[in-house]
Amino acid sequence: KRSGCYVDKSLPIGKYDQLPSEILRKVFDFLEVTDLKSVLLVSQKWKSVAEEPVLWTGFDLPDACRENAQHLLEFSKLATFAKLQHLTLSAFNYKLSDEHFKLFLELDLARIEICSPINLSGVSDRLFGKIVSRCKECDIKEHFTIQNLGVEKITAILSEIQDETKMKTFKLSHDDMGSWPHPRRKLDVSSIPSEFLSRAFNKMTTVCLEKLHFSSEQLTSLFDGFVNLRSLSFIGIELDATQTRHLMETLDKTWQLKSLKLSQVDLTDIPSMVLANILLKIDKVELENVVMETNQIEDIFLSFITGDSNMKNLSMNGMNEQFSVVNAEVLAKAVNKLESFYFDGDLPVDQLKEMFKVMSLETNLKMMGFPGNQIPVDQFQYISEVDPEVLSKALNNLQSVRFGFGNDKGIGCFLRVPQLMAFFKQLSLKRTNLKTILMQDFEHDKIIVTNVLFARGSTYSN
Repeated sequence: KRSGCYVDKSLPIGKYDQLPSEILRKVFDFLEVTDLKSVLLVSQKWKSVAEEPVLWTGFDLPDACRENAQHLLEFSKLATFAKLQHLTLSAFNYKLSDEHFKLFLELDLARIEICSPINLSGVSDRLFGKIVSRCKECDIKEHFTIQNLGVEKITAILSEIQDETKMKTFKLSHDDMGSWPHPRRKLDVSSIPSEFLSRAFNKMTTVCLEKLHFSSEQLTSLFDGFVNLRSLSFIGIELDATQTRHLMETLDKTWQLKSLKLSQVDLTDIPSMVLANILLKIDKVELENVVMETNQIEDIFLSFITGDSNMKNLSMNGMNEQFSVVNAEVLAKAVNKLESFYFDGDLPVDQLKEMFKVMSLETNLKMMGFPGNQIPVDQFQYISEVDPEVLSKALNNLQSVRFGFGNDKGIGCFLRVPQLMAFFKQLSLKRTNLKTILMQDFEHDKIIVTNVLFARGSTYSN
């Protein structure tokens, strides 16, 4: 039908039921859970598609169920309760009991997140451990001062995992309210039987342990259980020289590890070639406040440049003092062989100029920094020393670049006008690999993302 110049090409209402399930699934994927509940009531065809588990990913308890126990009991009787995939245990206004937890026994939970404050003293350890061990992912966040889950409940989880479990991801962290190098305290988990740790983590593919205190015997069991991991975060856990060597020996034997994050570990006693052998077989490596000698870093970079490597993403946070004196040519070649490289300091002028020189010729780098945490290129103190044409070619060889143009911490924009003109001139001529340009909006405290598009022979952004 026509209304002026508008042609209504929408399908008659009855025809929507005839759309292929694949099309309906794509459409339903854009809906919030509250809208999916309504879709279930439209027709049998829509109901059969909308009930598919993939569409309910992340579906968590409604807030009302945390405010009132009666709401939880009433919600458990609804058909949508069986579709819960994500259970967040935190900030309930009433004391949870076995009666409440038995409601979760038949659920096929993908993830359970336990955050302070939480009072589970009314829930038996065995029932709690049984429910958690049936999840694919468990994320526990303990807090220094707030009511916590407690080591007994953590032990119950690891005890249930000993035999049969769906769990592949286990994360346990402690917010100590301190900062490196003077943390206030760590969560003492030394009462957990060592054999529980080894058997439990041997079943995992992802483990994140942060700011915890283990006994020596536990650490030995822990490391023996790391052999099948694909992702490991080991943050703020005190190790002596012997324990550090044991950890490195374990990592040297693993071949499935794709992601490694190490923090506050002293690696100065580990031979450079051992470190290179470990790190270069891992896709994503994040080192934070790790103690290393400059020659160790340089040796790792040289091995990376000259040999085969799986490493594509490297972060060296809090380590600027060590790598700022690495040979400029070695650093430049290593950085440009990566896909992303993050560090939180500045670079001397010789390193900076050499890095952009190599980048202007050829690079694997997609961005300076990591996705979600890119480094503003204009805030390098000596960026003004880089030739405008070299800098222009280098930045246009990336896929994403971020400009800060000054910030609220007093760090200004060190780019010169000729450098900016050369950059945007090359961009306008379409001699670029750039897909996005990020700029900081300090007034509204957000990042503005500009997508670089080409259409009808012209460059424009949106």
